[in-house]
Amino acid sequence: MAGSIVQANTVLGKHVIVNSGATVEHDISVGNFVHFAPGSVVTGGCTVEDNVLIGAGSVVVPNISIGANAVVGAGSTLTRHIEANTLEYSRKKTE
Repeated sequence: MAGSIVQANTVLGKHVIVNSGATVEHDISVGNFVHFAPGSVVTGGCTVEDNVLIGAGSVVVPNISIGANAVVGAGSTLTRHIEANTLEYSRKKTE
């Protein structure tokens, strides 16, 4: 898609969508049927298993594993490993 970035040593599975403005950095392993929504960023050394959705504007920090069938909610910052079949999201604190 327009404005997407996939960097070196990244392996994409079948039927992967890297949407507009999404960034998939170096040394990442991506399973089949994964969707990187617009503006999402997955940093180096991550593993993304099959059937995962990374929500719009989400950021995944380096060396994180995301299990199969997981969903990362829009705008989230993912700082820990996520098990399979999990919905993970973070909210910004409001004052």
